[in-house]
Amino acid sequence: MILHRSIPILKIRSTSKLLVLQLPDSCCKFNQNHRVRAFSAAVDTFFADQTVSWSSLGAASIPPILAGNDVVVAAETGSGKTHGYLVPLFHKHLCTTTTENDEDISLVLCPNVMLCEQVVRMATSICNQNGQPLLRVATICGRQQGWPFNKPNIIVSTPAALLNYLHYADLIRDVKHVVFDEADMLLCGSFQNQVIRLINMFRFDEKLLSRAKNSTQSHTLQQTVDEPNKRDWKRTREIYERTKQYIFVAATLPDNGKRTAGGELKRLFPDATWVSGHYLHRHNPRLQQKWIEVTIDTQVDVLIDAVNHTSDTPTMVFANTVEAVEAIAKVLLGAGIECYCYHSDSSLEARSRNLFDFQQKGGIFVCTDAAARGIDIPNVSHVIQAEFATSAVDFLHRVGRTARAGQPGLVTSMYNETNRDLVATVRQAGKLCQPVEKAFSRKRSFRKKLKKQGARGEALNVQDRIAV
Repeated sequence: MILHRSIPILKIRSTSKLLVLQLPDSCCKFNQNHRVRAFSAAVDTFFADQTVSWSSLGAASIPPILAGNDVVVAAETGSGKTHGYLVPLFHKHLCTTTTENDEDISLVLCPNVMLCEQVVRMATSICNQNGQPLLRVATICGRQQGWPFNKPNIIVSTPAALLNYLHYADLIRDVKHVVFDEADMLLCGSFQNQVIRLINMFRFDEKLLSRAKNSTQSHTLQQTVDEPNKRDWKRTREIYERTKQYIFVAATLPDNGKRTAGGELKRLFPDATWVSGHYLHRHNPRLQQKWIEVTIDTQVDVLIDAVNHTSDTPTMVFANTVEAVEAIAKVLLGAGIECYCYHSDSSLEARSRNLFDFQQKGGIFVCTDAAARGIDIPNVSHVIQAEFATSAVDFLHRVGRTARAGQPGLVTSMYNETNRDLVATVRQAGKLCQPVEKAFSRKRSFRKKLKKQGARGEALNVQDRIAV
């Protein structure tokens, strides 16, 4: 990997320190407002998350995004995916030379408020030499009231929140780049209908604009919004001039079936460029894993020993339910170990406060899978599965909280006789350096898959196994 050595710099603020990215003279031009006017269109490196090093993922993902292609980025956690799409989007906005194009909006869709706020922090941390954000970034989600007063360059939102603002006729027209962060989650479950609706509306606007350029008949977006024709939205196979770019980003993206997120993307965007990380759906070689089978009599001692093993470094303890998180927290407090709790029953304020304190101070963070996906917590050295994950997706996201951005990490997985076969399957995949993609499905857990092969038994909840 090659780092440029020229003097001009782009500063990246983080919660821990100020990061500096050096760019070539020919790539950095500042106008009187000190805005960066250009990045290199041929940049072959980019910074990994929370470091000043560069990653091969960026070298592969940035060129097709800069070229305007629809792009699917599927790479392991901690590989720098967020910066991987922010950097080329910043390039596109900052290279704008006309007032008309300066009104273009990049839209980033995330499944929840916490991830929206994280993307906003990362975007606003990309600054000029005076430490000022290069672009106007706004969030539209649970904590935001009303439409932004000043038109932003980048909008970060949840699908449900964005749908409330579709009466702004120019919104759909002005959006030129749409990023779906955690795409596998957005294309499944309760998000799927909302996301597909938005995609169809964006595509229909592209068709309207294309027709308007080749016809004297006037088509207004307001008519589209006020008088929706869903059948027209879905007629997207005809040839038309493209005016929007779609980018899908995920750490897990199964495509072994038409109903999977990857299968859906291949159907909707058959010409998209796919960029995959080296360890997608695989075990990270920088990750050390310990597997400990426990019983009702030994599980408490094993848990406390595992926590104490790295008590001086940030440690995340995962459980499958809210009740299990509360039970584990009581066990740790009873052993004199302070900890933070994070689960869906906590208020948004409490979750934000505990997450911020853990990011700043470290300690023990007991959580459900709500903290496994997307949330960036730097320098986590140890992940403990007090309850083993119930799906391949959850497992990969849990272990992906450590060994990020080139750092080493440790995962301690506790299991019992009821999920012994499941653990054997995961360990075998790791030994053979194979993906566990065949186990992927959001509607089918590892347990159900093993039952098809003859395995039986139901895992007990930790609150039933741990005496408090």
